[in-house]
Amino acid sequence: MAKANLFFVAGMMYRLGGSFELKELGGLYKKHPGLAVLFLIPAFSLAGVPPLSGFFAKFILI
Repeated sequence: MAKANLFFVAGMMYRLGGSFELKELGGLYKKHPGLAVLFLIPAFSLAGVPPLSGFFAKFILI
């Protein structure tokens, strides 16, 4: 679910910025700070930061 959300946010970035090139997307955070939050939450979940869902799966493995 988190990875699908990251692909969704990447699509939103393409629509807002017009490109996938990082040089052309510079400053997108300043224009759309909510988009950065929509990216960080699933990214932290994939990384396993507590209390997000990815943490519990990684904790059980350990």
